Amino acid sequence: VKAVYFYYGDELVSNMYMVRDSGINSESSAVYLVKRVDTKDFAYCIEPLTLLNRDSNYLEYSQNNSLFNLSSDTLKKINTIAYYGYRYPTHEDNTWYGITQYLIWKAIYPNYDFYFADARFGNKVNTYDDKVKELEDLVNKELEGLKINRLVSYKTGTYYTLIDNSLLNEYEIVDSSDLDIEIKDNKLLVKSNKEGLYKIKLKHKNWRSNHYYLYDSLDAQDLFINGYLDNEIVIALKFNHVKLTVYKKDRDNLYGTNLTTDGAIYNLYDSSNNLVDTKTII
Repeated sequence: VKAVYFYYGDELVSNMYMVRDSGINSESSAVYLVKRVDTKDFAYCIEPLTLLNRDSNYLEYSQNNSLFNLSSDTLKKINTIAYYGYRYPTHEDNTWYGITQYLIWKAIYPNYDFYFADARFGNKVNTYDDKVKELEDLVNKELEGLKINRLVSYKTGTYYTLIDNSLLNEYEIVDSSDLDIEIKDNKLLVKSNKEGLYKIKLKHKNWRSNHYYLYDSLDAQDLFINGYLDNEIVIALKFNHVKLTVYKKDRDNLYGTNLTTDGAIYNLYDSSNNLVDTKTII
């Protein structure tokens, strides 16, 4: 735990105002970007009805604790909001700072009323609705995670699509267990020519290199600086050789050594009755 300082007021989001209402108390203000004095990292407020104080001394915490009254799920969500919010690629316009702050407050206090206005305590505006939805969609997709198309086992020599999700672009392969792996058009394709049990490890790419931090003050609003997304996925796959033996019966329902299956065509289906292959016996 160490003491740090923050400042605000040197950068203002032009013509952006927010109203915060708990049903009992309310506050409204223009949107100023809050920065840590020494590192210049951007911070977000996590107590919407408490005011900031330029002279406040903050204590820094690298782990969540009861001071902040945040569940682990809420902390994960606000870190994800901040990760995909301001400064994420294509989100460099400082209006994204205000949109990020807005969604962080909504995540922490879902029963409060937050909205953008045309002035302090002014009329509600929908100017930022499209950007809010864009950020919400990114966050929801991240929190839902990658869906894995799992089978009990996989046939050697065939490519399988394990993942089909645009979120895959946010991940990198860090261990492939000597499998043939290809990422193409948001799809993770995998094949093995050998039998065995294999593991694939995927790790989230990050434009942030630091861990998140929480900041507590006795006389000002508590703050939060987001960090990297610590998401890692391990997929276990079992590959088996598949051998199909076909026996032919004659019209008397008897097996015969002189009966041929040459040229016979067979359709192969999975457990959901989907055609997966067609084979001709030679």
